[in-house]
Amino acid sequence: MHSPGTREGATALQAVMRLYLMAAPCSGKTMFAREHPSHRGVEILDFDFELQVGPRWHGWLRRAAGRAGIPIPPRTVLDGLDSAARLDAWYVLARRRLSEAAGPLCLLGPAGVPDPECWSGMRFALVQLPLEEHLERARLRHERWPWDRASRPTVVRKHYAWAREYAEAKAIPIYTSFLEALDAALDEASASAKRA
Repeated sequence: MHSPGTREGATALQAVMRLYLMAAPCSGKTMFAREHPSHRGVEILDFDFELQVGPRWHGWLRRAAGRAGIPIPPRTVLDGLDSAARLDAWYVLARRRLSEAAGPLCLLGPAGVPDPECWSGMRFALVQLPLEEHLERARLRHERWPWDRASRPTVVRKHYAWAREYAEAKAIPIYTSFLEALDAALDEASASAKRA
């Protein structure tokens, strides 16, 4: 591995300035981004979380209400849109965030990026945990947030299968962890830089 301070490390980072790691709901995107705000010089953002723009009191209220079993959805810049329009708008904002980043950036978000081949200079990968691990994470989330539809086993299995089909159809590499996907992208960039 190369550190960002070395010449090879800097070249690798320049080659992987934009990385989009997609994953199905309950894969641990938010938790991973919180535990790893950066990796090998690449900033990591859970973009779903970044779009939750409500005031701090709203977040506190959501947590307190959640413990009491009262669902309060997060406030985002996409509120008011139907689900299809929300996803389309999400990708527009994600693409803008990636293209405007001053340094190396990895966004974590949902699968299904429209026309990834048209996102010039950006790398994509799917992170897909082993199914049993994924279902266990979903179960724990469902215990905490029972109204969360995305954590239901049938929904998790559906998203899991669809994300794999999508990635295979688009020739997007599939990894079993976020760190594995990040390291693979950085190592590939480093190898490309050596060949150049």
